[in-house]
Amino acid sequence: VPFPVWVCSFALLFTWFNSRGIKTSARMNQILITIMSVVIVIFMIAALRYLFGANAPEVSLIKPFFDPATFNLPLVAGGASIAALTYIGFDGVSTLSEEVENPRRNIMLATVLTCLVTGVLASVQVYVGQLVWPDFTSFPNIETAFSYIAGRVGGDGLFYAFNATLLIASLGSGMSAQLGAARLLYAMGRENVLPKKVFG
Repeated sequence: VPFPVWVCSFALLFTWFNSRGIKTSARMNQILITIMSVVIVIFMIAALRYLFGANAPEVSLIKPFFDPATFNLPLVAGGASIAALTYIGFDGVSTLSEEVENPRRNIMLATVLTCLVTGVLASVQVYVGQLVWPDFTSFPNIETAFSYIAGRVGGDGLFYAFNATLLIASLGSGMSAQLGAARLLYAMGRENVLPKKVFG
């Protein structure tokens, strides 16, 4: 399937969900979060069984934090900058402040809790993933490395479930990004920063 076809298909899908209203978008995101959470819990159980089961490999619990044989400051700095950029966009929560009950309290809580929960979950998953697959240079495809980690602890079923989860996460992110951008353009049009006839 040509790449532009995927782009247009996903843009139309996001537009269809978002045009059905904020409650539909919120409900859809709740369903997606539930599905992803189930897969993450299954992964964590399978990973812990793999790491501490009867045939568990020898692992160093400290090595994922610091390995003198592979430590590289420029790589760490590059990874840190990507991690920091990942958090840009959570302020997009504030673009929906007019749709929120008690926005002064709830927007702040949503932004902080999103960053906190995402940071903790990502850190724990990556740590466990590093314990499961210590040699990060040996992935068949580095772009889908975590799917291979899931496959190692849970077989083909978890490998495909994790790939599906990555797609689901992209759907949720795309819908939210489009909704936040549309809301921002609307607010700018309403204030005559952009042409009001089109955006307001």
